[in-house]
Amino acid sequence: MKKKLLIVDDEEDICELLVNVLQDDEHEIVTARNGQEGLLLARKNQFDCILTDINMPIMTGLEFIRELREESKTIPVIFFTAFNDHENMRRALKYGAFDFVSKPNFEKLKSIVQAACDSGEASKSVPGVNSVLGKIKDII
Repeated sequence: MKKKLLIVDDEEDICELLVNVLQDDEHEIVTARNGQEGLLLARKNQFDCILTDINMPIMTGLEFIRELREESKTIPVIFFTAFNDHENMRRALKYGAFDFVSKPNFEKLKSIVQAACDSGEASKSVPGVNSVLGKIKDII
């Protein structure tokens, strides 16, 4: 079964590039141009993994993941950004980010997307794991 990915980035060229890098027989990819659009799509669809930029207009990637987590969405979220800002990395991890990848490291991104999809599949199959993960993130 294909894994459904959501890419959230305000730069159309980056979205197209990521689609080209990740598109294969195993992935179905949907794109959004900002966090607000991404949040609407995440509410209406079941994604296996989300890739998002941090710096975007309307709603940043950090605002996006914070709102997503408030709705108890445990979808793995990977931040993919050109900025290597340690404070934003810390905040992203605090909000439950799966990982943080610097642009343009596409090989690393592919392996992290696979790991994120696999981890999401595992959490779906183990009863109660999502509530336990939520409690752990609250402690952090």
